[in-house]
Amino acid sequence: MKSRFFLLIALSMLLGTASCTSERRGVVEMPSERPTEVVPANGVMTNLLRVKLSETYQARVGERSLRATDDGDWTTNVPEFTECLKEIGAVEVRPLFPIDPKFEKRMRRAGLHLWYDIVLDESKANGAHTRALAEVKQLPGVEIVEQVPIYRQMDEEPLQFFGADLRAFDFNPVRPDQVAYPFNDPMLPKQWHYFNNGSGLKSVKGADLNLFEAWQKEVGKPNVIVAVIDGGVYYDHEDLKQNIWVNPKPGVTGEKYVGDIHGYNFADGNANIAFDAHGTHVAGVIAAVNNNGVGVSGIAGGNGSANSGVRVMVCDAFGAGGKGQAFEQAFVYAANHGAVISQNSWGGAKFLAPSLKAAIDYFIDYAGCDNNGNQLPDSPMKGGVVLFAAGNESSDDIVYPAAYSEVVAVAAMAPDWKKAYYTNRGEYVDITAPGGDLHYPGGQIYSTSVKVDKDESGNILQARSYYEFMQGTSMACPHVSGVTALIVSHFGGPGFTNTECKQQLLTALRPADIDAINPGFEGVLGNGYLDAARALDRDQKKAPKAISQLKIEPQYTAQTLCFSAVADEDDRTATYYYVYYDDEKVLNKENYKGAKSRRLFGLNYEPGDEIQALFKNLKLDHEYHYAIVAKDRWGNLSEPTFISGKTLLNHPPKIEVVSQSQKRITGTEQSEIKVLLKDPESHKVTYSLSGNHTGVRIEEVSPTELILHLSARGAIGIHQFTLKVTDEFGASSTQEFSFEVYTNSAPVLSTPLPKTLFLTVGKPAIELDLSKYVVDPDGHKITYQIASGANSEALKSQMNGAILTITPNKVGKGTVQLKAVDSQGADLYISINVRVVDSDIVYHVYPIPTYDVLHVLLNSKMRDVELSVVNGEGTKVLRQHVTNPTDKSLEARNIELNVQQLSGGVYTLVVKSGSESYYRKFVKY
Repeated sequence: MKSRFFLLIALSMLLGTASCTSERRGVVEMPSERPTEVVPANGVMTNLLRVKLSETYQARVGERSLRATDDGDWTTNVPEFTECLKEIGAVEVRPLFPIDPKFEKRMRRAGLHLWYDIVLDESKANGAHTRALAEVKQLPGVEIVEQVPIYRQMDEEPLQFFGADLRAFDFNPVRPDQVAYPFNDPMLPKQWHYFNNGSGLKSVKGADLNLFEAWQKEVGKPNVIVAVIDGGVYYDHEDLKQNIWVNPKPGVTGEKYVGDIHGYNFADGNANIAFDAHGTHVAGVIAAVNNNGVGVSGIAGGNGSANSGVRVMVCDAFGAGGKGQAFEQAFVYAANHGAVISQNSWGGAKFLAPSLKAAIDYFIDYAGCDNNGNQLPDSPMKGGVVLFAAGNESSDDIVYPAAYSEVVAVAAMAPDWKKAYYTNRGEYVDITAPGGDLHYPGGQIYSTSVKVDKDESGNILQARSYYEFMQGTSMACPHVSGVTALIVSHFGGPGFTNTECKQQLLTALRPADIDAINPGFEGVLGNGYLDAARALDRDQKKAPKAISQLKIEPQYTAQTLCFSAVADEDDRTATYYYVYYDDEKVLNKENYKGAKSRRLFGLNYEPGDEIQALFKNLKLDHEYHYAIVAKDRWGNLSEPTFISGKTLLNHPPKIEVVSQSQKRITGTEQSEIKVLLKDPESHKVTYSLSGNHTGVRIEEVSPTELILHLSARGAIGIHQFTLKVTDEFGASSTQEFSFEVYTNSAPVLSTPLPKTLFLTVGKPAIELDLSKYVVDPDGHKITYQIASGANSEALKSQMNGAILTITPNKVGKGTVQLKAVDSQGADLYISINVRVVDSDIVYHVYPIPTYDVLHVLLNSKMRDVELSVVNGEGTKVLRQHVTNPTDKSLEARNIELNVQQLSGGVYTLVVKSGSESYYRKFVKY
């Protein structure tokens, strides 16, 4: 157990990265005449061209195979055709569909006699193919020239893990409960796809085909023949042999299909079936013999008695090389030899080849019928049902033949209802069935297989019965073919048609909502999951009950419609609920079918369960009108129920401006606006800015509070912008704001500083408050610093905030350079001249000698000052009284003494202020 656990971990790591993302596409029916330039995904047969001739041209060419002579010469009844064959290097022309005399009338009616294959020289095929296409298209009697697609089987390649083939690895899931298995096949417990009790790791109980219940009604009848068009089925397999079709009249020498006891090898053109694991696995899912104490069980494999179980017709389309392409003949052969179901787990082309379409249509139209299209007395069904695997590229691309609207296209699911990781999907898919998924222990499909020994030439020397796990839409498709076989077995007989069969099949769904389980893949996995038991129910023409409990839960732009699932007397409950809706007119019985509609899956509800349908993107405060009808799988409808209701009224949010700082900013300045957002209904809101909002940044403090940060990043000028707040339902409010970005101005002198400051030695320092002299035009804060001249022999200066302190040291002079800087870095330089003098009364007397005027610079703080001039004899010859200063200027007072009238000589200037006196001699000339 431990080693198995570690293996599972490694597997999940290795495989857990599968993804699937691509654009959804709908079904696109390709025209019958497809341009030859289009190449399928898997390429084309480069040594083969296929043509459809006109009736006249075909009659001239004939219906026998024609070959070139050894020297490459040709002779036909059509000269231009002969010349073309020579030109392109053709070696053979042969009818695609050999005419069966028994069904010649209908084969000609279907135009099958008009199709021919032109075989090119294989040694020159690669070079000649394109040229041959162009040449043949020019022939007047050629209606269609077709490239032959190369198809592939639709199983997943086995993963190699430490050298082991994981599709053959036996996980042997544990089943702890005691299950009463209906048959004694020992490997039936491994076949979760028939009955899933949820015991496997990651599996979900009930995620299966519901086959055990179906077996209580039908196990398969031998008159139902299923043509398995695939690799060759090992018809001697121990668990298949009893249910292999036996041709009552095998072909004899001279006929086309010589020795076709169990079918034919169409690829190699003989009855030697090339036993193939894939084809054998597919056949086992459909018809492995049940209740024989051997191996596995088949869906329509009977109950072990000789006269039970459907029959598998072996239609080997791949041949010994595994690359044969002979599918068209297989359909016609199957229809002409009694098959009514065609199982196809292959495909992969990007277009539907017209010849293949003709063969498929022939099977659908004429299987089980006579030459005139009437049901044969011993046939269980009129017409055929063709089933195709959707493919394993995990793609949404259109893939043919599965995308052809007349066939049943099958997608694959895992053991928990989820789509298998590899499955293709698209609107062309009709149904989903178990296909296996190796991400789940024991989660692949277990069925019959074959082991073969071959010689060097590839010939089969020995074949042995075998069993193994496989996965793919290849495995999902035979589940649907097997259930189709049960349907035909159960209901088949005179008057039963392929149309009725497909309705029984495609409406038989498990009670699991495939769209809800696979979000993102709605509408591309078919109608749902196939339910084998429901496929065997009969329409009793009883409609579901009408919806009675219905209400609307209103929202602002949505409404939830709530109602109870209803009972259906013959189908348990309704399969679908159709909800019709209109936003203008009230719906009633006469008009509701013209309204828009939605379909809800109903099988996953029990009667009385509440179902909710959400309608979104509605108008606010608007009335909507609804009608609901329950529908069963057969199309029976309940009476409609009507209701109307309004969405809620929504109010726009409000914007409240709490505060705003300065509206003018510059440089690195920032401002902010605080805003509260209030929604009357408490809805979530979003916000945006418009207008000139360069430099505006929104900070979300909380869902209801914003701060708008403003910066001066934008251009100079007024910035006007708008804040828009919108609630989740589209109601909005706006608020206008503005701010100015301006150019910053440097500080300026508001009051002139003294031209010269005079300080006296020995006197206290002077303090100068620069804030009284300097202002900032923008109101910014100013800082001051001494740029130069802080210290000299005469003085010492320092700054403290806006206060400049100058201390005198000795008589002398100096200059202090100051810088005033605002908060944005703009600056103003200021120069202050300082003189240190030895008198505190008179700072300076000049000029000496003088002729007419003697200038006396007084300390501006001096009051009651008297100036006088005394001659050499001590006589005052001049006297002048100075008025007291009226301001507190720091500028020295310049007093002018007129000494022009004095005679030349030496005089003494005497200056007195209170008790202080100053004396200075000067010369008058």
